[in-house]
Amino acid sequence: MADNRIAIMTEGLDNRKAPWRLMMEWVKERFNKRHDREGFISRCAAFSVALFGAVAMSLQISGIPTGLGAVLDQAIFLSIAVVLGAVACYVLTVLFSFFYLPLPRRLFSLFVLVESETYVMLHYAEFGWKVSLLLSLSYTVLGLAAGSLLGILAKSGLKSWVKLGIAGVTVMLAMLLLNAFLWTGPVEWPERTAKEAILEAIALDAEDPSLPGKYNVEFFSYGSGSDRHRALFGTDITYETASVDASSYIEEWPWLRSLFWGFHQNELPLNGRVWMPAGEGEFPLALIVHGNHLMEDFSDDGYGYLGELLASKGMIAVSVDANFLNFSVWSGIPKNDMKVRAWLLLKHLQVIKNLDESGATAFSGSVDWSRVALIGHSRGGQAAAMAADWARWFDEDQELQGLEEMELSTVVAIAPVDRAVDDDYAELRDINYLTIQGAKDADVNNFYGDRQYNRVTFTGSKERFKASVYIENANHSQFNTSWGRLDERLPGGLFLNNKDLLPQNEQQKIAQVYVAAFLEATLKDEKRYMGLFQDYRSGDQWLPDATRYLSRYEGADFVEVTRFQKPAPLVEATAVQDMTVIDDESMRDRDGKVKGKTGLVLEWEEPGASFEIQLSKEAESHLEQLDGGSLVFAVSNLEWDLIAPVLEENGSNGTKKSSDDDKAPEGRAADSSKSEAQADAGVAPDTAANADSGTDAGGDAVAGTAPVIGGSGETLPPLPVVEVVLTERTGEELTLLLDDIAPIEPPSYTSFMSIGWLEGTIKNSKYGKPVEEVLRTVVAPIHLFDGAKGEGQEDSAFSPSDIKSITFRFLNGPGKIRIDEIGFLPEGGSYVHYQ
Repeated sequence: MADNRIAIMTEGLDNRKAPWRLMMEWVKERFNKRHDREGFISRCAAFSVALFGAVAMSLQISGIPTGLGAVLDQAIFLSIAVVLGAVACYVLTVLFSFFYLPLPRRLFSLFVLVESETYVMLHYAEFGWKVSLLLSLSYTVLGLAAGSLLGILAKSGLKSWVKLGIAGVTVMLAMLLLNAFLWTGPVEWPERTAKEAILEAIALDAEDPSLPGKYNVEFFSYGSGSDRHRALFGTDITYETASVDASSYIEEWPWLRSLFWGFHQNELPLNGRVWMPAGEGEFPLALIVHGNHLMEDFSDDGYGYLGELLASKGMIAVSVDANFLNFSVWSGIPKNDMKVRAWLLLKHLQVIKNLDESGATAFSGSVDWSRVALIGHSRGGQAAAMAADWARWFDEDQELQGLEEMELSTVVAIAPVDRAVDDDYAELRDINYLTIQGAKDADVNNFYGDRQYNRVTFTGSKERFKASVYIENANHSQFNTSWGRLDERLPGGLFLNNKDLLPQNEQQKIAQVYVAAFLEATLKDEKRYMGLFQDYRSGDQWLPDATRYLSRYEGADFVEVTRFQKPAPLVEATAVQDMTVIDDESMRDRDGKVKGKTGLVLEWEEPGASFEIQLSKEAESHLEQLDGGSLVFAVSNLEWDLIAPVLEENGSNGTKKSSDDDKAPEGRAADSSKSEAQADAGVAPDTAANADSGTDAGGDAVAGTAPVIGGSGETLPPLPVVEVVLTERTGEELTLLLDDIAPIEPPSYTSFMSIGWLEGTIKNSKYGKPVEEVLRTVVAPIHLFDGAKGEGQEDSAFSPSDIKSITFRFLNGPGKIRIDEIGFLPEGGSYVHYQ
């Protein structure tokens, strides 16, 4: 009996498998069952998810160019993505089988991969982890649902027309759900209609500056002669120039950057595209430099529309190549690139000077070095200002010789940045300055040119002026023909709101008008164009009418009364009635950063409020030099400060049009109480102030269209109606209703994103504020004031020295504005005229 038991036990030991064998059998079993839960529908869903992943990857590849070309980029990276994706999917499918995941494991693996891939793309586009997770998950679920639906319909046996009907209804329902909960559309900010001035600005007696001039244009290039990517700077070069050593400014230069360009920081090329007038004589010189963009997507060829135009008008234009200083996904961006961009401009001036003095090039004897302009876009805009103030950074650079012999008299900055370099900023003295900015700029979303504008000063010893123009429907990229329509690279650019964005040709037309007119006025002394910068409407016939413009201007002949930032000798005192005055509230950009300007903020509730500036005895003698001329001041509408608290309180960030219940009776403003209050105060009602234009004082159509703030039911404040009063020392008052020549403009409200709820959540809330405060200059000819001697005639005998006080009366309310830069222009300094 014992022997039998021993035999049985021995047999059991012989039949028992080793643990590792059992493990291998289990692994084999789970491996073979990895596709057990797959079927036709899951395979359709898996294919759809994979297709969605390929589309997302293709978009991402478009935003990370290598320089090999779009076709090769797509072919290479999609192939790599497919191989890596297949391997990863295979591995995940097996792993999920090991964990007994009760799902179609290949489908789930693809889902995880595509969701993760899309999440990473959005995260690196600075969407934040929450938004990236939500959008990537929604996108992948959409791919899953689409494939599953197709699989179900394919197996259903239904007739084709029924399948199409079900698919169509499902797509519509999906779109409705997406629009309701995810893709909600842009934020609907207030739609304000700017009031038309009663008097028209007389059109300037000058040719359209955007039209070609009388000169034929010759095009050529100079540069290293060894460029790897562009024959224009390689084998097709016209004049070969020596490279320059920037190693004292750039310490690190990644090997991938050297691999792409074929050079290091100690041998940067001086490459330039040149448009030159054909003919004899010396011509002004204008250098144009691009900003930061993807390094592999070259930028210097994007300003031909400006270069050719300027050359046809008798100016030498050069587009400077600084692409090797731009950002690359693969090699980053050189540190200190801002300083090197300015330095590079100066080196180009030197090399052109050498080509001029060589006596053997097209430049020889053709450059007027007393008339030099620097034009820059984006980072190039700041580089242009820094180069004009070169001694601040490069005074000790012994390689920069001969700059003193050149008069850098004009700077144009298109959507510039304004960053501290070596803890310092450019300060331009006696230099003409123009800056242009689009309100829809989703790249440089702040008007940094405004800050540089504030740092331009004049001694009065030279005829100089500064100007700015803010364009409501312009963006960043369209000022360069090579950058396309989107201000963000893919995939982030897909989420930008392009509604109401100017077409590229119209945005470039605006740039042509302003840049050409500015250079004509500053380099060629064409005073005929000066009025454009004091009031854009004097050149309205040249400009696209699909947008609004805000102009700011100050000339060296401006006689300051006060800027409110320091004691003003010409001001004796100020007087306030029924309003709050804030003298320490700085202008800020969308990010809340100070713009270097304070001015004076005026806030009031009811009609009849006023602010008076009483002039001192010193003003009488100081202003005696002026004969007639114009009162000048800058003003901005701070309506947003009144709206924002209401939106925050109601949890809303947009507006809606009034419902029928909100509509005012026919022919009256929606908020009729304001007209009644004005009548009680003894001043004209809002509607009367603008009766000729058929709109109420808010600038919106009279009957039933007053915008409502969010869901609050509260109407927007009206556009301020302001009366300016000049009181003579005799006590006589001269009055001018601002609506006659320059009504207060509404702010430019911008919805940057096509999905409204993204505005304040992505890119560190970069797009959170819909408006930026922008000052507008008003030039009010004294002869237009009621009561002026010779009223309405430009040879009025009235002199600013007769003025005892300047008063701003507000005929409606509530309202909030900022005023600044109050002073006078002499008779010859006013270039805009009204009729």
